[in-house]
Amino acid sequence: MLINKSIYFVHIPRTGGRYVKELIKFNNHICVLGDYIQWNNKEVSHLCFPDYEVFLNFLECQKFTVVRNPVDRFVSGINSDVRLNEKTINKMLKSQESLNQYLNNIIYNDLSNRYLPQINFLNKDIKIYKYEDGFKENFFKWSLNNLQLKLEQSPKIILRRNEIDISNKQKQYVENYYYKDFKILKY
Repeated sequence: MLINKSIYFVHIPRTGGRYVKELIKFNNHICVLGDYIQWNNKEVSHLCFPDYEVFLNFLECQKFTVVRNPVDRFVSGINSDVRLNEKTINKMLKSQESLNQYLNNIIYNDLSNRYLPQINFLNKDIKIYKYEDGFKENFFKWSLNNLQLKLEQSPKIILRRNEIDISNKQKQYVENYYYKDFKILKY
């Protein structure tokens, strides 16, 4: 999403991006290139690097994103994925191999990049905010200091909580799959 023609929000799926979009619009900033636009068989709102650079024709602008603990992001993803039911989730999380196979398959075929590792969205200049730091005062200060983007109020949106609980062993499978996210993003 391009904000005020000078800031590009790199929306990593399941990191609060819709809320960020509503927050920015609620504060009367101009937003274009939102949801439901397709480019090269991918959702523009979830383009990874370098696709968003090519799509923007290498527009010189500030870029930022929100990242999230990879296990929490994964659980949020499976909770909201209408293709999954409890049986499919249990089959997927049966072993490291089954999780790797499922995620690799869905990443290859999914237009939304829902399960793509977060590091695939980053470039060397992107400014990163952590989901866990919240979207009220901390985010307002961060956006002003890092993007010169003034935010003063929040829309009334209820954020859903994760419903499915996964075992410690299954969490380890997810951590193994997203090990670069954990290392580079310091989770």
